[in-house]
Amino acid sequence: MEQIHSTSKIPAMRFLGVFFDPQLNFKYHVGQIISKVSRALFILRTVKNILTPKALKSLYYSLIHCHLIYALPIWSVCNQQMQTELFKKQKSAIRAIAGLKYNDHTEPHFKKLEILTLPLMIDFFSIQFMQRFVQRFLPASFDDTWITNAIRREGQDHVCLRNDDNIYIPPARLSQTSNHPLTNLPRKWESIADVHSVTILRDKKDFDKALKIHLLKKLKTHIKCENPFCPSCTNNATPIVN
Repeated sequence: MEQIHSTSKIPAMRFLGVFFDPQLNFKYHVGQIISKVSRALFILRTVKNILTPKALKSLYYSLIHCHLIYALPIWSVCNQQMQTELFKKQKSAIRAIAGLKYNDHTEPHFKKLEILTLPLMIDFFSIQFMQRFVQRFLPASFDDTWITNAIRREGQDHVCLRNDDNIYIPPARLSQTSNHPLTNLPRKWESIADVHSVTILRDKKDFDKALKIHLLKKLKTHIKCENPFCPSCTNNATPIVN
């Protein structure tokens, strides 16, 4: 492990490509991702008038997407401001691929390109990890990370409850700790517990495909802006035709 000091003199420990700081807020690590994505954006903008949209999308996956998804369930506990700043970089990349203006709405184009937004990406990889845990695809060291409510209530006067088979979500008093994987990942899994067409799948590839389709449905195909002075859409719907 390598100890690195940032400009604010806060030490960060690098382990398997992830920078861990004493507060575990991953501010330094996300800052490194933003720097890498910014450099990749320069390349994307340089060639956007030369390459086809399909080639630009491939370039996005090779230069930007790989940095966004690496260890995402871990560093996504960073504060909302850092996530927003990184999400803005991702939207700039989509504008470059789709040939949009700097202030055009991007959500319909995320859906058209079948690329998950950063918030949905966080949901995807968190739920994916939990599916691997539930189906026991993870190494044995993860077996006791979470337990069911029924196991937690062992030794008590047992009454069959509807949530017996649900994973017990450890309580968190602070907002920062509530975003940590131990609490946040099972909460994400419970958020799709009623989507049986996804959760019952055991095959990894089938599950990932179904989950991505489920999350992409949350994106809108058109935006009706409520701002009458918006130069992007002038309060009109902007449909996307596939």
